[in-house]
Amino acid sequence: MPIGAAVAEPGVKKSAFRPDIQGLRMIAVFAVIADHLFHWPSGGFVGVDVFFVISGFLITSLLLREHERTGTLSFWGFYRRRIKRIVPVAMIVIVATTVGAYFLFTSARFNETFWDGIWATIFLANWHFAAQGTDYFNIGTAVSPLQHYWSLSVEEQFYFVWPWLMLLIFALVRATRGTGRHARGILLGAVAFLSLGSFAWAMWESITSPTWAYFSTLSRAWELGIGALLAVVAGVFTHLPAWSRPFIAWAGLSGIVVAFFTITEDGGGFPAPWAALPVLATALVIIAGTGAAPGFIWPISNPVSNYIGNISYSLYLWHFPFIVFLAPFFPSGSWIYYAVTIACIFATASLSYHLVEDPIRRSRVWEPTRARHSRARQFRQSRAITSIIPVAVIGIVTTALVIAALLPKTPPISTSKFAEPSIVPSTPTGTLSLSEELADEIATALVADVWPDTTPAVADASSDRAPELESAEQCMHPANLTDPDICTFGEGDKTALILGDSVSVAWMPGLRAALEPSGYRVRAIGYGSCPFVMAEVVLPNRPDETARCNNFHEAVLPLIEQIDPDIVILSNNQGGYGTLVEGSTEWVRARADALDAVSSETRRVFILEPPPVGKVPSECATPLSVPADCESTVGSDWRAMTLGDETAAAATGASVINTESWFCLDGQCPIFVGDSPVRTDQIHLTATYSTRLAPLLAEYLLG
Repeated sequence: MPIGAAVAEPGVKKSAFRPDIQGLRMIAVFAVIADHLFHWPSGGFVGVDVFFVISGFLITSLLLREHERTGTLSFWGFYRRRIKRIVPVAMIVIVATTVGAYFLFTSARFNETFWDGIWATIFLANWHFAAQGTDYFNIGTAVSPLQHYWSLSVEEQFYFVWPWLMLLIFALVRATRGTGRHARGILLGAVAFLSLGSFAWAMWESITSPTWAYFSTLSRAWELGIGALLAVVAGVFTHLPAWSRPFIAWAGLSGIVVAFFTITEDGGGFPAPWAALPVLATALVIIAGTGAAPGFIWPISNPVSNYIGNISYSLYLWHFPFIVFLAPFFPSGSWIYYAVTIACIFATASLSYHLVEDPIRRSRVWEPTRARHSRARQFRQSRAITSIIPVAVIGIVTTALVIAALLPKTPPISTSKFAEPSIVPSTPTGTLSLSEELADEIATALVADVWPDTTPAVADASSDRAPELESAEQCMHPANLTDPDICTFGEGDKTALILGDSVSVAWMPGLRAALEPSGYRVRAIGYGSCPFVMAEVVLPNRPDETARCNNFHEAVLPLIEQIDPDIVILSNNQGGYGTLVEGSTEWVRARADALDAVSSETRRVFILEPPPVGKVPSECATPLSVPADCESTVGSDWRAMTLGDETAAAATGASVINTESWFCLDGQCPIFVGDSPVRTDQIHLTATYSTRLAPLLAEYLLG
């Protein structure tokens, strides 16, 4: 997102400033901030695609002008400008975010943020997040406050290669005694070829590996390439009639706005082909202003939009850490949260622009040495040095904090509150049933104002995943559904089978503890985000998993006939699956058909409802939070699914195990019960709590 100017053919007056492009930056950064903060508009994330086109245009324009002026390209000059433009503020934000993570996050999450910062510093954040399987659109896990650095990494990787390719083309043309026109023609062909190749790759990868496609430089290069194409042929646009420019500009602006409101995170096909809409719309706006101001585009050419465009880089870098850091301090959806967050973003971005970004960019630091010893020169250099001082100071402080953070932390001290008698005793200690004990402990957890000692600590609950979720027995996505021994535990002569998604497999520690002592072999078959229903399931943006899920529904039936289980249990997370919405008429019909498909005269069939979706423990349990910050409520979709399941079960003779009272009291759900965290994330049970529920599971399944 650098500042630059449009290229012009020799003899055409060059403009050093494009107010329309600054206005485009304003629109793009506003859209991204709105998407991350308000989750509106649905396609606000395509503001990044607008930035890519602008960057491709401006950087290519700069390189072309330099070649026209000097006959070559100075790589030291190019990368010097990039470093001065990009690195200072980027490093300050990384360092400040790391410091904030130390104070606001748990040790585990701080360590993750620290390494995210390392990858962001070397401009490989996009590959780092892709390799981690980060779902950009999934807010169900603890998000990195540095995740937005992926786009900066894409740009810098592109510009690590692009100047060298341009110089190679220029050198070949010069060696063959070609002209500047020949050079532009070859460059145009090269950019077009590479952009088409990147777009084709993006089309394929958007279908096969959407997560990699979103972060991949190879799948995004075509967007920067479109900007580069505009720069190469910019001379053509200088001859546009004046009357046509406003129409072209407004057509482009309209296309960008349409993209904001029509492209959705779950619509699939992103970044290709749907990113083509904001990319081509941005290209129209750039074309309209190349060679002459288009006129009548006041929304992006006024002083306010230009100023916001100037600070857009700082706005982009600062916005996401503030959104992540401030969220735990305010109720969800609170207007105070939005107001405070917006104020912090704009105030900090403005300060960093005026105190660091702009002074360093304009300074003569690292410029070619000449006889420049005037007081004015000395003043400018001292100003630049002064601007760098905050980076050094914060770096030193952060290094000390990092060392301290990597040392073992003293566990929280349990207070006497959790040693006191229960606040809702119903019978003398020792005679409570497990259901009564759970209700007692849930009530205690809901009024707790300090974190108790739990095993593991709430903030580290993600370490207590059911081992079956990650075992070599292929409980998840089994390769061979005809093998009766895959993910099978126990030595009994009876069999229990649980079918569903990863939430169903997370029940395995409790199911095994409940059933194996009674002579059962217990088996799980899980497919990610896949409820066991006899209907087409659509998993947005995940075509491979959609196909795998729908194939599973039919493929597992022969196995059921083969192993003839005594108990079949269906369980899955709450959540919409395309047009199949839990609790709807279609859901009831699909669930009833599934129950019929797995039933027999001698078999008991159950639906085991999941824990209601809640907050992410590692995100809400911080050194500054209290247990209430991690509490959640039973969602309407959970209740709708349970009601639909009860309707389907009643029609087929199956049973529903309503688990709400195992996790919640009067619709309020704590993150821990007794001395155990309840979930590892938003949806999966901890192995410890699943095991604790074994007596209740046995009561329902064997009663």
